[in-house]
Amino acid sequence: MREKWTDERVQKLKQLRLEGKTAYEIASELGDVSRNAVIGKIHRLGLSSPGNKKSSRPVTMPTYSFHKK
Repeated sequence: MREKWTDERVQKLKQLRLEGKTAYEIASELGDVSRNAVIGKIHRLGLSSPGNKKSSRPVTMPTYSFHKK
């Protein structure tokens, strides 16, 4: 049976996330929880990704010009 997200486990997840741990590392430390479960919980809690520089890059959309010459 999978462990539930107790208050203690959520606090541990938050602490590890602030330390910059990856979802895989957090899942390994918590035990009996998948990487995807950790990612989902992080998303639901609204936790940012402090050490991930890729996510801080703004998403840009290409611009197109439809002017006739």
